[in-house]
Amino acid sequence: MWVIIGAAGIAVIIIAAILFFALSGGGDYMVLGFPSRSGKMDVELLRLGDSVQDAVRLVNDAEVGFDNLVVFDDAEFDKIIESGGFLPASDYVFVIYRDDEEIFIEYMKIGDDRTEIAVEAEGALNVSVYPDSNTLLYSEKKNERTRCFYVPFGEFETRLGRGDRCYFSPDGTKIFVEEIDVDEYNLSVVDVKSGKETKLISQDEPIEDFIVSGDGEYIVYQEITSSGYQLFMVDTKEGKEDPIGEDYYSILNFQFLPMGHNGFFVAENYDGTLSLIDFEDANTVTSALYLTAMSGPSGKHLIYTVGDEEEENTIYSYSFSRGASEEILNGKAIIFSILDSPEKVIIFDIDTDDEAVLAYTCDMDGGNLVEMLDEELIEFEGVFHALGQKSIFLLFETEDGMALYATSTDSDTEGYYLIEEWFDIELLTQSTDDKTLVFAGMEDDGDDFTLYSVEIAENGRIIELDDTGDRFRNAVFTPNNKSVIYTVVTGSNPDDVVVNQVSAFGEGRPEELFDEAILVDVAWGDLRPFGFLDWYVVQQGTSYCPGATLLVDAVEVESELVDEEGACFRMTASEGDIVTFATYTDQPSANFDLFMSLYDRDGILLGENDDSEWNLDPRLTYTFEDAGIYFLKVNERNDALGEFRIEMGLREDALEDARQIEVDDTARGTITGDSGLYFPSEDAELYGDIYYFEADEDSHVVIEVTTATRSDLDPFVILLNADGEQIGWDDNSGGGSDARIFHSIGTPERFYFVVTDANEGGPPATGDDFSYEVSISYREGVSVAVLDYSSRGGMTYYSGTPENYYQKIVDMLAADTTGIFINVDVVTDLSASTLSQYDRLVLPDNGVPDDDLEAVERWFTAGKTILVTDSAASYIAYTGFMWADAAGDHGEKDYWEYRTISPLEIVASSGTTAGFSVGQTLSTKETDAWLYVDKLPADATLLAVYANDSNLAGIVERVVPGHGKIVFFGPMVRDVDDWGTLIANALR
Repeated sequence: MWVIIGAAGIAVIIIAAILFFALSGGGDYMVLGFPSRSGKMDVELLRLGDSVQDAVRLVNDAEVGFDNLVVFDDAEFDKIIESGGFLPASDYVFVIYRDDEEIFIEYMKIGDDRTEIAVEAEGALNVSVYPDSNTLLYSEKKNERTRCFYVPFGEFETRLGRGDRCYFSPDGTKIFVEEIDVDEYNLSVVDVKSGKETKLISQDEPIEDFIVSGDGEYIVYQEITSSGYQLFMVDTKEGKEDPIGEDYYSILNFQFLPMGHNGFFVAENYDGTLSLIDFEDANTVTSALYLTAMSGPSGKHLIYTVGDEEEENTIYSYSFSRGASEEILNGKAIIFSILDSPEKVIIFDIDTDDEAVLAYTCDMDGGNLVEMLDEELIEFEGVFHALGQKSIFLLFETEDGMALYATSTDSDTEGYYLIEEWFDIELLTQSTDDKTLVFAGMEDDGDDFTLYSVEIAENGRIIELDDTGDRFRNAVFTPNNKSVIYTVVTGSNPDDVVVNQVSAFGEGRPEELFDEAILVDVAWGDLRPFGFLDWYVVQQGTSYCPGATLLVDAVEVESELVDEEGACFRMTASEGDIVTFATYTDQPSANFDLFMSLYDRDGILLGENDDSEWNLDPRLTYTFEDAGIYFLKVNERNDALGEFRIEMGLREDALEDARQIEVDDTARGTITGDSGLYFPSEDAELYGDIYYFEADEDSHVVIEVTTATRSDLDPFVILLNADGEQIGWDDNSGGGSDARIFHSIGTPERFYFVVTDANEGGPPATGDDFSYEVSISYREGVSVAVLDYSSRGGMTYYSGTPENYYQKIVDMLAADTTGIFINVDVVTDLSASTLSQYDRLVLPDNGVPDDDLEAVERWFTAGKTILVTDSAASYIAYTGFMWADAAGDHGEKDYWEYRTISPLEIVASSGTTAGFSVGQTLSTKETDAWLYVDKLPADATLLAVYANDSNLAGIVERVVPGHGKIVFFGPMVRDVDDWGTLIANALR
């Protein structure tokens, strides 16, 4: 244990043991402080019964009371010296003070007349004193570097190391020095007597933390590895290093036993549980969801508590020698502490629902369990025990006020109330014969704060000792336990203090010993006999939501929101798992509107959902990229409370569940509540049946879904490509509510389609019949979509005015007598679902809106044709379909231009111009777009030109690499039959 003394501010102390009381060699000496009005203090040493004139001044007019000194005895934490005091089991006295921003620690052997300076420093200090060897170790941090010193009493200091941090072994025989650079870390150990330095660790990255055995012979350190956290034990003499156990997700704590080189640690495993493991052979003592452990001062036993999902705790004793555990007690919420002398366990079982507290004591092996207390409390103030004494005091508040309850470490029955129904109680000291307790307090609100003594016995007499102060700073019994010496605070100024003495049994009035004085320490006793007890509560893992209810596949769990914190659940996922989480309430409504959030182990949000597509109950499907533990939190939008059910289900990609249907075949099916489908590529979920088919190249298929009269299904069909991406859909094209979808197939591949309900793909309601019949068949011919779009607002690239003569195109194709055009539709959108039904697209002097450019490009595969006329030249330029270098621009003046009326001359008789003669001309009536012949790509086919300028192209075809065919018409007379023939030829 160390204390850091800072250059400004009060040092913060964390004590991990009960303060040890040991008589110093100072006999009946006292240390007194005499503060001035300014707050500075004279500190003096004198014997009990002497006057101030007989005192030895330790320090004059100094700043004291800001810093503390930690004392070890036989490698065990012993006491803290504040301002000044005696070393236990020695004849030395210390004083700590500040002067001109410097910190001084001075000491004196009792009997001498002057002090010696042990430490004089300006930087932050870390100081420990070891009375068994009469030595002091300290480190000082200055200018970002730390220097480590060894000071034998009566000798000069020796610097034994310098680095970034210094640590001392509990027995004071070794100093550990850390050096941390950007790309280098070193840990060395220095023997304080020989000065020999040994390097223990040298590597690129710093270690996380380390601990030292009581004799400094071993250290255990924690390090982050590639797969988690790992402990290593190092022999400080030999430098030998061995791992302890395996890699863990995290290590919550680890420590040596007080004696020897064994120890224990609590680690969180990758499955989310905590394990208690000892250093030797990495033996696992136990594993649980909640866990805490601590050893007693002898190091023979571990006391540990485990907790489960039902929020129940069980406390055990583990014997290191037997390697076995004994159950002590099972309860609701158990906390425990360990007394040092006698070595006893104090256990509290707390039920927060009804404020009931059960208190017990037992031996370290779990035997002799005794119930001390069974009460309903408002607030528990603490447990007080003086080392070596039998009495144990419990201070708490009940409905009737403060109460002090007493019991004994060797009792086999419940204790008794020592004080009841008081307004305030503050324990100060206890006689060494364990018969009398001194406390300060007020019996009723408004009373003077008064000093009392009470006999430690059932119905013990309470005696008023002193009512002259505002409060009482400290107190101690005289060596014969007959009187009490104490500090009385009489006002708000630093020098409003008095040291008094009074009979512990109320015989006479208080006697003033020293005016304007503070009792700092005494050699025969301890001003803080009760010290501090550490209480151990079950720890939880570092995961986002430890203690969460476990979810497993296909098991519905009943749960309840009992507070605004919500309900938390955990599950384990494998890499690639697709999981759906769903909650169910009897009547989902705005009054009980749940939402769910999915987190990883570190609390990083992965996904969330408020309402499913079908009601207010949330539903979330997630694909887990990594294996591990994950958490689901359920809350209510308005912090309403109530019951719900939750379920998780492992899902397959819906495509893997598809059943085959042959073209020209019929199938029947019924959609049920178990017909849930999930599509990872679309992150979409619905209820329905999924089919797949494979069709011939350059074919057309029609999928039709019909229902019988008794069916409640409103059929809706969704067409998917081989990757599960939606490429088409239909609701009512089959007549009435039946669905019909037409699709043109270029390159053969597998296609999927889903039959679902038009009501957002939801499940059938109770009693509904979702039966249907589906058929798929071939159709011969060509399906054409003619775009109706007249606005330039949605086409940022467009040059010219869109005439949008879609109806004329439809009329021309309707006049075709070959029957090749099995489907000619006017369309107003070019979404993937719309385009999937067609294999030809006509842009009649308009263009593709910006929002649909990507969809058209994806549709425009081999076998597809796009016919563009007039100003639609902007489109084939902007997309790069005609000129790759024009991509991103309309291309006018660079690749094409508008020209006035001139006849069109056929220059090749093939494809679009098949049946027409080379040299044949066709009349035109308007100014139209013409392409520059010399800018046409080499793979374009020129079919007609401007009769008056052969460098202007009027009809051009091009098969676009990686896509289908583009046909360009510049001019066109809409009421001439020859033009209708050209249009039909272009789209065959």
